[in-house]
Parts: sequence; structure tokens; C-alpha cells
Amino acid sequence: MTNHHVWNNCLASEVILLNKRYFQFSNHADLLPHDILREIFLFLPTNSYGSLTCVCREWCHVLTANEIWRYLFIMKFVMSNSLQPLPQLPSSVTFVTNGTLNIGSISPRPKSASGANVIRGYIDLFRMRLDDPVIGDKVEVAWRGKFRLETQDVYQGLAWWCAEIVDKHRTQYKIHYPGWESRWDEWVPKSRLRWAVRTNIIEQIYVGDIVELWCCGTNVPGAWLESKVKKIKNGKYCLGKVLSSGYLWIERDRLRLVKRGTNGQQQQDAQRSGRGRRQSGDGEGDGEDDDEEESTNKPFSWMINGVRENVCTIC
Repeated sequence: MTNHHVWNNCLASEVILLNKRYFQFSNHADLLPHDILREIFLFLPTNSYGSLTCVCREWCHVLTANEIWRYLFIMKFVMSNSLQPLPQLPSSVTFVTNGTLNIGSISPRPKSASGANVIRGYIDLFRMRLDDPVIGDKVEVAWRGKFRLETQDVYQGLAWWCAEIVDKHRTQYKIHYPGWESRWDEWVPKSRLRWAVRTNIIEQIYVGDIVELWCCGTNVPGAWLESKVKKIKNGKYCLGKVLSSGYLWIERDRLRLVKRGTNGQQQQDAQRSGRGRRQSGDGEGDGEDDDEEESTNKPFSWMINGVRENVCTIC
């Protein structure tokens, strides 16, 4: 028997062994080490963790472990705020090791004999910080009206401005707009704040979808201005009620999806079921009038990893 045949026989036996170990089980994820599972879950928005904990005990254990929430806390709060270091857990902390998880509506934290809330790990610190930002945190502030940056264009509507918290008193926060003079600093309530939202330039946008347009200048960060897609043509999107002078045609990279319209939801559902026709990117409005445009920020809601959380409103 030649060396070539011997090598093929050895390879075949290894392939058979791998097939038996990894491809003859109904749940392949059970074979993954917890460290690998945790890395996979970190790619998902945290508002999906609640349903994932119901899949099996192993997933629940990984998703409620203190390690994953410590990492999420660092990435969301510590990395963007040099004024606030990573808080240390009390020595008597009780870690969450089982049960279901629902960010924003977690079961109330147990209380000690003195009546104080017991910190159960970074999962509680994450929620507490999410509900009550601190000095140095980067947020976005809602403001409705007309404004102009360096250009001559006059924008109008509900805009979310990049800001930083510089002081706080109970439920009032003093914010500073980077790039603007301090005379523009103001005190705002929680209802006008939200965490910065991640941008997804890959997700397809359809006619009738509610989007936010990035309006920026040379010396100021700018704001996200809410609008609705009226038309799509040659890879550009026509937005209504954005400029005082009329409609605005814009490239995809300056938009982020906020909420699916009726047409967009139907297109998405059809594509998922395999019955949808391929959309070339061009389209016309189908009767959805600007006057029917609704604001998706009533009440203003916080964001977790770019996904709107209804349970995280702080009004």
C-alpha cells in the first residue's frame, strides 16, 4: 500500500470521528465550550438575551454569568467614559446563576435586612447605569425645531443631538454639546435622553420606513434627524419634511433604520418566506402621506446595543 493510500485512510478515519462527535447531535451548540458560546452571544443585542435564556440551562448559565455582564459593562460605559472607572463589586455580592433574564424588567433585586437593594453582580450594575447615567457618559438629547449647521440648509423636525453629561441633580442632567460653546449647555430631564445608537448600513431600507438622517458639520458632531423614506431611486433615498425648502435626496450611508413601515415589513416578510420579489432599490411612495408620519420616540426610549427597548423608558 502506498503512502498516498495510507494518508487517505488516516484522513477518512479522522473525518468519520469528527462526524460522530459534532454532526450527529440535534443541538451542536451544546458541544461548544462556554467561552466560545459567550463570544458568540456578545455579537447579539442584549435585548435578545431574555428569550435565549429559555432555550436551555447551559445558555441560561452563560448569559447570566457575571463574566459576560462585566465585559458588556466595560464596552458600553467604561470605554466611552474616562471619568468613571469600572466599579468594584461588594465582597458580599450574590451572582445570578439561574432563572430567566429580561433587561429592563428583571425581577426586583432582593433586599437586605436593612432594606437596601442587594447587588447581584454586573448584571444589576448594568441595569442601574442604564437607567441612571453618570457624569461623563455620552448620550443623545432630543430637540424638536429648526436648525442649521455650517451649510445654508435649514433642517427641521425631531433631532437627537450628541451630548455629554457634565452634571446631574436627581432626575435632571446638565449636558454639553461637543463642539458648541458652553452657553449652549442646558439642564434636561430623563425623558429627553437616550443612549447613542449603533448604525447598521447593511440593513435594507424600503419606501415608508422611518429612518434617522445624520446631519453633521465640520466642527460639530451633529444630530440624528427623524424622517420617513418617500422614494428610492438609483441608490438614493428621498426624505420628507427634513428641509424647510422641501424634500432631500440622500445616500444610504447617512441613514439608519428606526422602524419598519407597512411596505417595508411586507417586503421583509416576503423575502424571509422566499416568495418576495427582488427589489432593485428603486421605488415610489404608495400613498403614505407625510401627515401620517408618527414619531417613534414617544415616550423617548433608551437603547441597548442599538435595539429599541420598550421596557427601558425612563419617563
